[in-house]
Amino acid sequence: MGRKLVTAAKIGDVMEVKKILRANSAVNVNQKDNHWGKTALHVACKGGYDAIVTILLAHPEIDVNPPDDFGNTPCQYACAAGKTSCVRALMVDQRVKFGEGDTQRSHTLWGAAYEGHLDVIKWWIVSKREIDGLGGEMEDLILAATLTEREEVLALLERFKENPVETRHEVKNELGVAGESSFATPPLTSGPS
Repeated sequence: MGRKLVTAAKIGDVMEVKKILRANSAVNVNQKDNHWGKTALHVACKGGYDAIVTILLAHPEIDVNPPDDFGNTPCQYACAAGKTSCVRALMVDQRVKFGEGDTQRSHTLWGAAYEGHLDVIKWWIVSKREIDGLGGEMEDLILAATLTEREEVLALLERFKENPVETRHEVKNELGVAGESSFATPPLTSGPS
């Protein structure tokens, strides 16, 4: 049943995910597939299915930070794919770590900087989520954006490094986020974000 859950999450079938979870309370929500060891949360994050991500995050037995066979977490997949709504849902959940990752990338947001996903970086700045356990995280993100010539991401990261308070305020205004408690889960959709 766990593999069916992974398949339903991979194609973004919200109704099937709900059906599987309702029909079998013993379903293993952390079951890994035979292709790189991804869970339903991995594939939903990669596909941008924020409604499924939210359903899975609400499950009492969900592991929110499982590594796949290469050490990539669901959050890394969402960040690298630029699935902003999924990243926002993950950022709200304090169980999700923003420092775990494989040996090739220093942390979760590296893929977002490398691929030039400016909105993911902006929402991370607004969220005030720290990157766990990494001393050189800003330098790593700046390097990732530099390697692929992501000029907008690079400029934002450099501004944030120099003046985090002012940059956070500017980004909040740009995104229309008011006050400290306005960072919330985005409206749910059934398609990719």
